[in-house]
Amino acid sequence: MTEYRSARAPSDGPAVAVVVASVVVTTGWAAAHLLFDGRAARAVLYLVDLLAYLGAIAGLVGVLVLRRRQQARPVGFVVRAGAFVVPPTRQVSFLVCLQVAIPILATGGLLANVGELRSSGAPPSIDGLFLALSVTLTVAVVAVTALFVAAVLSGLPRVELTADGVRYRYPLGRIDVPWEALRPGPPYRFRLPVDNVPLIVDRPDLVAAKGIVMGGRSRPMLQAYGLNVHPWFLTDAIRHYTDHPEHRAGIGTCDEHDRLVASLLEVESVPHPGL
Repeated sequence: MTEYRSARAPSDGPAVAVVVASVVVTTGWAAAHLLFDGRAARAVLYLVDLLAYLGAIAGLVGVLVLRRRQQARPVGFVVRAGAFVVPPTRQVSFLVCLQVAIPILATGGLLANVGELRSSGAPPSIDGLFLALSVTLTVAVVAVTALFVAAVLSGLPRVELTADGVRYRYPLGRIDVPWEALRPGPPYRFRLPVDNVPLIVDRPDLVAAKGIVMGGRSRPMLQAYGLNVHPWFLTDAIRHYTDHPEHRAGIGTCDEHDRLVASLLEVESVPHPGL
């Protein structure tokens, strides 16, 4: 019989503690420069810079928490009309912090260089070049930040199993893989924790994709670390419907979901051949 290894869900306390401590340090650092140095602009620059470090640290801690929680995730889907849905994990917001922190740091560095050049009497051409770069990068940071924040608020990343195939929605694109395009057998179980689950496609011409597709049309990747489901249950369900087309019509109903869970708990697990 299949056993989905479970573990007590680790606490989010470490990530929260890092965030709180970083906010205190950041605010204190900026206040010290504002009060004792008397340069408000420099204090603001330090504040933005340190907040970006906060985002990077919180993002890294969040990623670690996500990886540790994989074995404690639900064995089941959210049942909606016509689909079994895998919503994002609650901690996926930490990934947004990490993804936008690096360009913010780069922007802060360029702004600091602009200030140093102006104070040192650098030629106007060099001063203008750095200013243009800083403005361009700032606009890019705002755009990327808006993209990922909008994605999180709209419930991405998200996987949907439908009667037609596998739908994957993520911040940088979307991909639709019909059941007929998938190779029978895979995806197999990978050793936990796993970051990405590849779908092995025999008919890439049937795959509809938009945006950036990790792995390409012949081997698209599902980012397992951001999905609120046990990775093995997801791979087992995809393999089940690939190999058993007679059950696809019931996807999106509670009866079919109950049958799927009971069926997967009864069959032998299929580990990855390399394990």
